[in-house]
Amino acid sequence: MFLETLLNEPQLVEIKIDKAEIVEKYGEALVFYIYDRQDLDTYMQLAKMSGEGGLGEVAKITKKLIRDKSGKLILEGKSMLPPDIMMAVIEESIKQLGNMIAQTSPEPMEK
Repeated sequence: MFLETLLNEPQLVEIKIDKAEIVEKYGEALVFYIYDRQDLDTYMQLAKMSGEGGLGEVAKITKKLIRDKSGKLILEGKSMLPPDIMMAVIEESIKQLGNMIAQTSPEPMEK
């Protein structure tokens, strides 16, 4: 197989937060987008995270990932989400980036 057969531009993936407590509190499921592929720098930042920086490190990186339907970053400048939503966004973003399904395989890999 030639490497060029694996090349694709990143695509926006819709992520829905539909936990019962979120839906109950805010009245509906919440939706955001993340690219299905990230640059190597982002992956390296995630990989080198230690327990020392804690959630702050994860939140900082997550702010660079979450986007609206058009692909625009939604947490720019001093904008912040409520803590319960930010925690859910972090959790869902990590799930998406840590997805163990090979992008070239039709079958999921074992976790």
